[in-house]
Amino acid sequence: MKRRTVLGLGAASLFVGALPLRAATPGVSATEIKIGQTAAYSGPASISSPVAKTQLAYFDMINAKGGINGRKVNLISLDDGYSPPKTVEQVRRLVEQDEVLLIFGQIGTAPGLASRAYLNAGEVPQLFTSGGAAAFNNPKEFPWTVGTSITYRGEAIQFGKYIAKHLPDAKVGIIFQNDDFGRDYQRGVRQGLGDKADEAIIAEQGFETTEPTIESQLLSLRAAGVDVLVIGCITKYAIMALSFLGKQNWRPQVMLTNGSISVSQVLEPAGKENALNALTATPYKDASDPRWKDDPEYKNYTAFMAQYAKDLNPNDQYALSGYITVQLMAEVLRRAGDDLSRENILKVVTNLEGYRPGMVGADVSIRITPDNYDMFQSLQFMKFNGTNWEPVDAGLTGG
Repeated sequence: MKRRTVLGLGAASLFVGALPLRAATPGVSATEIKIGQTAAYSGPASISSPVAKTQLAYFDMINAKGGINGRKVNLISLDDGYSPPKTVEQVRRLVEQDEVLLIFGQIGTAPGLASRAYLNAGEVPQLFTSGGAAAFNNPKEFPWTVGTSITYRGEAIQFGKYIAKHLPDAKVGIIFQNDDFGRDYQRGVRQGLGDKADEAIIAEQGFETTEPTIESQLLSLRAAGVDVLVIGCITKYAIMALSFLGKQNWRPQVMLTNGSISVSQVLEPAGKENALNALTATPYKDASDPRWKDDPEYKNYTAFMAQYAKDLNPNDQYALSGYITVQLMAEVLRRAGDDLSRENILKVVTNLEGYRPGMVGADVSIRITPDNYDMFQSLQFMKFNGTNWEPVDAGLTGG
């Protein structure tokens, strides 16, 4: 497998059609397309690095199979350490020095938002960012930015609706990081609970992602009598929260963000027993669930991982997320055909429907329109059974 290295990180290749361009486009020649990316290979969110590593491996697979329409695409993936100032620095390098066509698959809400204004001012597509803040769905002010994650608020609304329907006497506590990510969960749960919110939510605790521990906040929630705990945190703090439950022998009903449900990367380090019966809402199949062993999409996914990403765990939710996102990017390139202008790339992305990546749930629909960049139109509730996540019929509809 051939891969050039940028600042110690891998870059991969994808072949797409080597036809003449209609006009000169940054990052595109008759033989090559350059795409840029920032990811958390280090720092507090480095646990998410399998997202980017899987995407690089997928491009290697496409390359080995002859690519798309004959052009070679070079993904330049740079470490930003989940630090917004570093993200901006790396993005400027990618755009101004490496002259990439677009930015693809950035990791993190805060890093994605930090570079959003710069990219939109330059009309550079910022596509399939792995951050579910509602701010990523703002086509009027930031038309060049399209997210890919479940919106945090949309997931949290589902949490609130579930509580209202199935746990009407719940004493709800929310722990959230004090940024767009966490506040979307805080607001979304309230919105989902509707007129029951003020009565049901008895305690809320925010924290800064620079804090070394969240134990004091969790102690306050426990002391308040919380019996349903919504954990609106990135993985590092989700692990802390679940570990705390075990140490304190505290067993509330847990609701976990979709970004913190990896069995290998989150639940095992935290103690799987501490996440027993935890709930989440996701558009993905759980690769660790044996129910999928004969599923053609699962077989394709695991075969790809075994051949091109041997050092990664196919059951890792981050690897699966990267696999789904990179399929979307490849599909956009296919649909763009020979018109690889930034304008046409954006047009293709914002009119994306009728395509379903492998390993997305059968009942999950994907649609992006010029007026609504929220990709996932429905979600599947899941419960952790101690080994893997299994579907739950929540009896809920809509977002």
